[in-house]
Amino acid sequence: MSTMQNQLVLVTGATSGIGKETATTLAQMSAHVVLLARNAEKAEATRREIQAAAGHDRVDVLLADLADLGQVRRAAAEFNARYPRLDVLVNNAGLLYGAVRTLSPDGNEMGLATNHLGPFLLTSLLLDKLKTSPAARVVNVASVAHKFARPDLADVQSARSYNAMRVYGNTKLLQHHVHAGAGPPPPEPRPEPHQHQCAASRRGGQQFRRPRRRLDDHSHSMVAPVHALGG
Repeated sequence: MSTMQNQLVLVTGATSGIGKETATTLAQMSAHVVLLARNAEKAEATRREIQAAAGHDRVDVLLADLADLGQVRRAAAEFNARYPRLDVLVNNAGLLYGAVRTLSPDGNEMGLATNHLGPFLLTSLLLDKLKTSPAARVVNVASVAHKFARPDLADVQSARSYNAMRVYGNTKLLQHHVHAGAGPPPPEPRPEPHQHQCAASRRGGQQFRRPRRRLDDHSHSMVAPVHALGG
């Protein structure tokens, strides 16, 4: 296994699924990993588990709910005060919400807030720390769900017409293009070698009627060098 000694990595949605596996593997490669999570108790348990698996204690926790832009700003300010640079940002967190449209503390539709607005703001606020690294990368974990996207720029908040899967697909389409930064759209991403079986295929789509279920299935990673993000 190659080493990431002296590399500082921030992983969002790091307490389960792809995020947890990513954080664990990077820590095992000797990276200093920061876990961004919503739940303090779950994050602390994950931190201890990853430290044990990696054999070192360079695993930290940063608390924030990406749906709350105020919390995103606070977390970014805390990161910027605590760390000298950021080598890799992994925007992994993403949720599929339920059949009833709900709003974030800022008044945004929850899927849009969690899957796009929060990660986009976080990336923007950490950009100076990323530029401090000689070869920083931003990794966006997207999904084949972007193929379900039906974006309506006149109704980005889905106030007139709400469908949880369409919102999820729309936000993944945004990750597919917007988060990659300046320049032409990125090439079609290749599936990761270890894809998770979709919960829908196991339960006949039941998860679409359950709020806040995490979708880690069929995820793709897109990597943007920081110089491509401009600024």
